[in-house]
Amino acid sequence: MRGRPWCPAAAIFGAVAHPMLSRMAERARRSLGTSELRRQLQQLTERFDALQATVQTIAPAAVSSAVASRPRTVYLGDHTALVATVDGPMLLVDTRDSVVAPTLLLHGMWESTVTAWLRDALHPGQVFVDVGANVGYYSLLGASLVGPDGHVVGVEAHPHLAELLRRNVVLNDVRNVSAFHLAAWSGPDQLRFHLRTHFAANSSVGSLGAEGLRGLDDTEQQVVVPAAALDDLLGGVPQLASRGVDAVKVDVEGAELRVFHGLRRTIEGSPDITVLLEWSPGQLQMVGDSPGELVELLQGFGFGFRLVEDNLAPVDAARLLSVPYGNVVASRR
Repeated sequence: MRGRPWCPAAAIFGAVAHPMLSRMAERARRSLGTSELRRQLQQLTERFDALQATVQTIAPAAVSSAVASRPRTVYLGDHTALVATVDGPMLLVDTRDSVVAPTLLLHGMWESTVTAWLRDALHPGQVFVDVGANVGYYSLLGASLVGPDGHVVGVEAHPHLAELLRRNVVLNDVRNVSAFHLAAWSGPDQLRFHLRTHFAANSSVGSLGAEGLRGLDDTEQQVVVPAAALDDLLGGVPQLASRGVDAVKVDVEGAELRVFHGLRRTIEGSPDITVLLEWSPGQLQMVGDSPGELVELLQGFGFGFRLVEDNLAPVDAARLLSVPYGNVVASRR
């Protein structure tokens, strides 16, 4: 973004490439198909606007209300759709996914309570790390919130979702996001990763098992993905040199304990850091880890806990261990 304001989806639908883009960036756009995608979007938008104008002559008030309440969504073929989120960024999503994609396509938003927390938590100039970034919903929202003087690091283990994350960063012409395809872990490794067919967002280093897959009418395949400690990864991002991390979101389908072991140095060196993590004891156990050990590790960092679904009310360790699922904010204040 470098010194210029965030470009919302409404503007991008009818925009051409930024005049100052380097030749290398433009070649990258062509390789990702974004130049052709913009041309097709322009044509679709013109047709949509013409149709909207025609129908509004019949029932203008009703049409205006309906259009305003629905996100713009275009199916592009090859299991890929494009949606304009309510906060501005456009996202390419995999239509086979039954977790994140349906909500984004129908509402232009994902997890309203977490979205509201992020809008309140991030400020211009800050550093945000999105672990388990999926297609980049929170990464791109975070990029608009921290602005050109801030930076976002998005990390995704799923190969196809990581590709969509990278394409979405380019598509939205965002310059303050670094996207990585790897599994955040306690250290460097090569991990067997279970790719879910219809629940891609729930893919994990832990397997749901044959019975669990049958219950969801899903299948999985195993691939090997590179893994690294976030301390090492973040230390290699030039934009983060001599900077602490202000906020981290961790949603890694049960691998949270391993992630925080690999983030120890960053947490200890960032006194004002705030962490939001998905709390799912069942998924932790599926990976072979203990929910109690995760709580002890976070308490050892000096963190207290608040539950997002309970209006950020404080929650002690004993009660947290009895919560079957939620989103937890951990901080030192």
